[in-house]
Amino acid sequence: MTEEELAALIDKAVQDAVTATQQTSNAATQATVDDTITDEELAALYDYYNLADEAIALAEEYIDAYYSLYADLAYETLDMLKTLEDDLTTTAQSLDEINSALVAISDTLAQGLTLAETTIEQLNSAAQNATTHLQEAQTQSQNWLNAMQQERETLAQNVLSVEPDTIPADKLSALQSAFAYVDFVKGAFGDNKITRAELTSIAELGANAAAGLSAQGGPQLQGLSGKLNEITAQIARGQLPQAKDGLRNFESALGSRPSLPNPPAGGSLPGGGNLPNPGGSGGILPKP
Repeated sequence: MTEEELAALIDKAVQDAVTATQQTSNAATQATVDDTITDEELAALYDYYNLADEAIALAEEYIDAYYSLYADLAYETLDMLKTLEDDLTTTAQSLDEINSALVAISDTLAQGLTLAETTIEQLNSAAQNATTHLQEAQTQSQNWLNAMQQERETLAQNVLSVEPDTIPADKLSALQSAFAYVDFVKGAFGDNKITRAELTSIAELGANAAAGLSAQGGPQLQGLSGKLNEITAQIARGQLPQAKDGLRNFESALGSRPSLPNPPAGGSLPGGGNLPNPGGSGGILPKP
């Protein structure tokens, strides 16, 4: 799953939670207008509550997956995602209060007793609080989604702007440089995520390999430099599935592998230039 696809799932889960919570609040208001609740109204309230609770749990699950796969490359947007997570946690607490009120109502109805006014107030207040918090989460989710997309596009431009520091002097060296890039990226893909240090090295190796293919590859290989840059940009944009497919096709197009003296393994950083951070201030990407 790409970063954009995962982020879209987070946003959709938040939107679903907003809808279900608003339905819960509306149903609570309508059900309690006569200071009582029927069994049918209680069942409907439970349905809406469960939908909201499940949507929030799903959003939190997707956020955890995002942290695991893509958060290491986040810079300006990670704090925004944490704020969204806090909003969801606060909403979940309000949903717990709704559940407590529904349990109390269910027990009261089972005993054939009259609902206490405080219980009705607790239900309506909790439903309104949950709606308010989720509306804040909805706004935060949209802001984060837009900022994340912009941040990754900027990061892609940064990695493509890295200048080569070692241009291969002949076709054999150009092929060796290209396969060194392939080997490093394969190793970096081993844990299904890319670290900041790995992306810096991918940008450096990619710049050298692309320059070598353009200068020394000949008519058959010169066009592959663009494919290599496309893979690097996809990695920076969090499009890992597409980058993996592209890398396989790129390696196949290179043809027979020449002898590589000491190809760098993924995670073994070659050192060299620095990758600017998304803010454009230069230097190795800072840790979140």
